Amino acid sequence: MLNKKDLKVRIRTDPKTFSDGRKWVKDRIYSGWFFKQGEEREFSITEKGQFAYAMGLILQSYKISGETED
Repeated sequence: MLNKKDLKVRIRTDPKTFSDGRKWVKDRIYSGWFFKQGEEREFSITEKGQFAYAMGLILQSYKISGETED
């Protein structure tokens, strides 16, 4: 979700395997808005320099979702 201050991204996480060394992903667990299984959590991007790390978080979420990579 995009607003004037930041871009909020919700991803599926698994506390057993998900790693966020910078502690971007917030503790709040959302109730299945986008994902019906797993823990749905949110983080924000506020500047261009954060996109590389954000993509790493998104890639982890993709792998947790059980999808296969091409």
